[in-house]
Amino acid sequence: MARKYFSLLVRSADDRVWAVEFGDFDRDVVLEERADYSDHGCRASDLKIITSDGKQASIDAAVASLNLAIAG
Repeated sequence: MARKYFSLLVRSADDRVWAVEFGDFDRDVVLEERADYSDHGCRASDLKIITSDGKQASIDAAVASLNLAIAG
């Protein structure tokens, strides 16, 4: 079974687009990073953790899909 890769996405305040800010194969590490963003004023609704196989193309496709839903 393939390992899951966890990516922390942050939605920009200006254009409301999601972008990858951090990633790791260890979910707890990504949760800690998300908590750090929250501690520094980022709203929970502007933070999202997604999973992928860790390949850049998979991550990019997932982010593009989220952003397409916004534009759409």
